[in-house]
Amino acid sequence: MTITDVEVSPDLSNARVFVSAMGSDEERAATLEGLKSATRFLQNGLDRLALKRTPVLEIVPDDTMERADRILRLIDDAVSDGAPAPVDDSSDLATP
Repeated sequence: MTITDVEVSPDLSNARVFVSAMGSDEERAATLEGLKSATRFLQNGLDRLALKRTPVLEIVPDDTMERADRILRLIDDAVSDGAPAPVDDSSDLATP
């Protein structure tokens, strides 16, 4: 699992934590669920930092790497003479 980005609200009350995980769809889902279930534990750890305000954490999956890989495969297919690489059309290119 990798934390790819964190967006904190201007008043420091909320933080969106974007995470990316490797593995199959099931493994990534399990990783995300495990992290979400540990949010309270992580929140308690932040409380120890003596911040003026501790943000409430929201865990958000980041599929940027998968979308980038799909785009690169589509570009490679468009410029190559070989057979097209398999593309998973079940995902869209919308940003998170």
